[in-house]
Amino acid sequence: MNYHDWSNEYFRDAEKIKKTLEKYEKMLREGKSKNKEKLNTTVFAYRNIYYELLNTGRMLRDRANGVMDNATI
Repeated sequence: MNYHDWSNEYFRDAEKIKKTLEKYEKMLREGKSKNKEKLNTTVFAYRNIYYELLNTGRMLRDRANGVMDNATI
């Protein structure tokens, strides 16, 4: 697999996570959860996953574009 395709997979997965994250954030804003603490923990976890997917996708995209050819990871 090449780095460009690989980065696109990460970006697609990030979009899926983002949609789920937005759903949970909306539930928090509207007070639709009986267990606010658990929902906050879930939002925090999804947010971390989302940003990790974005960062990895960007790193792979940069590698595909030759930006990181001489850099160490």
